[in-house]
Amino acid sequence: MVDTIKSEAEKGRPIPTKYMGSETCWYCEWDPECQQELSLHPGCSPSTCRIGDISQVFKPKVATIAARLRSTKGGKAVDMLQPVVKSCKGITVEVKCYAHPGNTCKLRPSELHVGGSPCTDLSTLGDGAGLEGTTCVDTLAWLGSILVLEHTMFVSENVFSDDLLKLIQDTVGHLYVLEFVRENANPLKLGWPVFRNRQYLVGRHKLKTMPPSTSLSARMLKFQRQCAMNWTVFLIADEHEQWQEKNWAHSRGAVKTKLAARDMSNTPLHNLGFDDLLTLTEVDILAAYNSTCPPTTCRALGQDCRNERGRISGEQVLNTVVRNFGIVWIPQENGWFCPRECLTAQAFTIDKSRPTNSFCTDRVSRKRQELFHQSGNSMHVESIGGVIAHCIADIGVAASFSHKTDYDMFADISQHLVAKRCASR
Repeated sequence: MVDTIKSEAEKGRPIPTKYMGSETCWYCEWDPECQQELSLHPGCSPSTCRIGDISQVFKPKVATIAARLRSTKGGKAVDMLQPVVKSCKGITVEVKCYAHPGNTCKLRPSELHVGGSPCTDLSTLGDGAGLEGTTCVDTLAWLGSILVLEHTMFVSENVFSDDLLKLIQDTVGHLYVLEFVRENANPLKLGWPVFRNRQYLVGRHKLKTMPPSTSLSARMLKFQRQCAMNWTVFLIADEHEQWQEKNWAHSRGAVKTKLAARDMSNTPLHNLGFDDLLTLTEVDILAAYNSTCPPTTCRALGQDCRNERGRISGEQVLNTVVRNFGIVWIPQENGWFCPRECLTAQAFTIDKSRPTNSFCTDRVSRKRQELFHQSGNSMHVESIGGVIAHCIADIGVAASFSHKTDYDMFADISQHLVAKRCASR
């Protein structure tokens, strides 16, 4: 997702207290379900431009080359596209916008631009192709848009990758001063029982910004606090949500086949346990976990613990929630994580009485698997909240933050770039 923010102050208007003077100018999201999610977000308005493919910023001739590179591997994307991107000659900011059908919208520069480059080729759980993978094309398109629009500041999030940091430095380093943080932005160090190591990079326009009041890594240290919770605090699903999960599991073909083989096809759903609704493959992986893992840890049944990709939790800390975890089994509950619980683990506020984000709406009508994909692919709210607080403090949109900043403020910062209470701090 690319979420671009522009200050009301630039327009000479008073800064609204509720939104601290920011608006979402545009975002880019290729997944249709995520597009729907973002369209419901309170931070978006009818004027917010929404594009589905960041490679639209390539001009026609460059787009043809990019399409050819996307269909092959071999590391040629950097060699062929980076010089064109750095020169800005192959980049346009006039794109097709699905929020305004039939119109060609012009992307606007912003004071703060937040994005995540593709991680499929960079992640140890992904393709492992690195910068030789096809998604490097999209990363270069994104960097090209940054160079042309010249945002005051931008934030990049991804898995640990020295190669990616070098690519960003080589591409935009002539225009931006870059700094990054890794371990200090882990939500576990920020008081959450979740281990999710990511690297966050902040770029400051050399001509539009002053030197930072403190480094990004030092700023994140101010937010650190001891984790006093156990991951079981996220187990908040009610009977209705658990019933919805059973309905989903029961509808799977592999489960129906297993139940038929055991003469359980006509067994009422309320008489079936969660373990009855696992596929034979999931049962096999769970048995492998049970033979080697303590009963107080949860298990990702989409990843086999008998190979390097098997992941479990600790007794207190939940490992990174990712989209390919599959069912995350909880032995002591004899069940698994529901979508709302995964979103809560990622620090999204799920509260119908407090409409801070689109997740406050009724989730029953949404595709269940898409919710897991969205929570698994998202930035952790606590981590990105601290990084954005660092940025907006120096931009002048908000005052500096202390280590006393609580979760509610982090949630507001990351989802609105709003900190309603920071004005009084």
